[in-house]
Amino acid sequence: MKPVDQTNFDSKKGDCFSACVASILELPLEAVPVFAQHPGEWFEYFLDWLSEQKMFAVMLSAKNTTWKLHDEVICIAGGKSPRGDWMHGVVWQGGKCIHDPHFSRDGIDGEPEDFTLLFPFDVGPSKKKVGEEEPYLDGHIPKSLYNPNYGDDRICKCDHLYYRHFDTYSEMLAVGCKYCSCDTFEEIKRDPGTPSESSEAVSKEP
Repeated sequence: MKPVDQTNFDSKKGDCFSACVASILELPLEAVPVFAQHPGEWFEYFLDWLSEQKMFAVMLSAKNTTWKLHDEVICIAGGKSPRGDWMHGVVWQGGKCIHDPHFSRDGIDGEPEDFTLLFPFDVGPSKKKVGEEEPYLDGHIPKSLYNPNYGDDRICKCDHLYYRHFDTYSEMLAVGCKYCSCDTFEEIKRDPGTPSESSEAVSKEP
């Protein structure tokens, strides 16, 4: 982690979250978009950008949970800003703020409300060969988790990308496609070199 400070202090469209991402990935601030400039859809824009970096993210609620983050995990904690009635993001590790991108270094007011964890697509070795991975980790559709080894660029029969079938706000639960009525991801087989509608339009999807 390499601390990066925010430069936009707008309460609604500031870049504290982007500065946290830049800090964790050790990138210059200008290399990370200001996701807050897309209210209501900012996390989708964040995921789209992350996919270009060969990464994905999961946002977990910090309220009324029985789980605990391992001390070595570095993530982004979201909580109430000490400067007003809006959210603020800080870099978090071991149960505490290790970097506040705001120059005040005041952190957040109270306990975090959520945590955003970043992962590379290849989160570990897989014993399965290419093409043998299953789209759902536990095989039970209502509670299934996203399989990072499956491949985000694989296309469903509904012509939408694999990761679009999971809820990024609820521990990557399988909730069906966000852009149509498709309930379960079923890969459509295409001839090599045949473009899909989604692959050409992925950067344009809302």
